[in-house]
Amino acid sequence: MNCDHEASFDELWSNENFPYLDAVTREGFRLFPPSARNEKVADHDDVLPLGTPIVGTDGRLIHEIPIKAGQVIHIPTVAVNRFSSVWGDGDVFRPERWIEKTGTPDGKFLPGAWSGMLTFLVGPRSCLGYRLAVFEMKILLMAFVRAFEFEFIEPIETRMSATIQPRVVSRPQDGACLPLRIRPVAA
Repeated sequence: MNCDHEASFDELWSNENFPYLDAVTREGFRLFPPSARNEKVADHDDVLPLGTPIVGTDGRLIHEIPIKAGQVIHIPTVAVNRFSSVWGDGDVFRPERWIEKTGTPDGKFLPGAWSGMLTFLVGPRSCLGYRLAVFEMKILLMAFVRAFEFEFIEPIETRMSATIQPRVVSRPQDGACLPLRIRPVAA
């Protein structure tokens, strides 16, 4: 991150000026979206077509799912953003995938409002503030990486719930916590 001036919104939004910052931001939001899941309520009867048919309990192929008005649809954002069938190594933090020419999946698998992920959903109900969230994350990452060194003190695992919760592997009874050693970068 070589920037000898205060970067503008346009400079930070573009993936050309700070490609690795952009890649880390995308990969971070892919693996750790602000909301692990989302819900939508159908306002009318509809049909949800399946990209790949599934086999029902009776052995027949199911190509679509009927949706009734008022039905709650649960959208597992974390799971969709990590599909190995789409991302290959979906559970691996690998920012380089956003820089490599063949690192991200074909566009038909990427329906999201930003970078083809469901992190900020898609369509007319997508997150209005996603540009602000991405911009803020890039500013924070740039400031923190310049000023501090971070080191995990103990192995961490991630638990999924309404939010994503880091836990110390050896102390799950302690609940969500993320012990880090933070030191100022030596001048």
